[in-house]
Amino acid sequence: MVTFNKAVQLSSWLVANVLEDIEQTRVMLRRKSGNVSIVMDDINPSIDSVLRGLKLLTDLSIDIVLIQEPYAISGPSPTLANVPPRYAAFHALSSDHAYGATIFLRQTIADSGRVKLMHRAIHSECIEVSSRFGTHRFMSLYLRPSLVNFCDSLNELFTELASPCSIFGIDANAKSLLWNSNRTDPKGVDLESLVLMHKLNFINVNKQHLEFIPGGTSFVDVTLAGDF
Repeated sequence: MVTFNKAVQLSSWLVANVLEDIEQTRVMLRRKSGNVSIVMDDINPSIDSVLRGLKLLTDLSIDIVLIQEPYAISGPSPTLANVPPRYAAFHALSSDHAYGATIFLRQTIADSGRVKLMHRAIHSECIEVSSRFGTHRFMSLYLRPSLVNFCDSLNELFTELASPCSIFGIDANAKSLLWNSNRTDPKGVDLESLVLMHKLNFINVNKQHLEFIPGGTSFVDVTLAGDF
């Protein structure tokens, strides 16, 4: 049986530990702090933030990192900057990389033959990881503010990829009281309905229980999970 043991806010990161009986897989879900995050800045990476992020990955033995709007070096085939040592990067970034999504996976897991690519696009990436305890899906998704067909696009992805054993890290650019926004906007209403329709669960930690909230946090990032 897989259960969520704890979820805590560490600076601009939300860390959830997923326990698989005795075997433990830790999942780090990226949270933004304005324009700055621990591993990389959405626009301009800083040495301090990169070093803190790399140390955090090592200290907590993080296996999977879900990232939206990654920093990449421009070119015909953009290159992700600051990929941690001994991690593999899954992405389909292009010249439009500022609106992309990527997944960092510990290299030993990536090389194990137990990882399957389920979905790939600039704005979304999904992998499936198998173990003796079952198969789990991890998806990183960025929904840009200018996205016109918000509801249809999200419904299509949920229909294709949502399962009882799935985790979604989403920069939704949508607001709802359910994930600590100061109000609920139309996109937030649509997302709430889709989550209910596809039998997913919001696992954002209520801000009353967060030890630290960075200044200017807009709370438009959403963490979802199946029923496990």
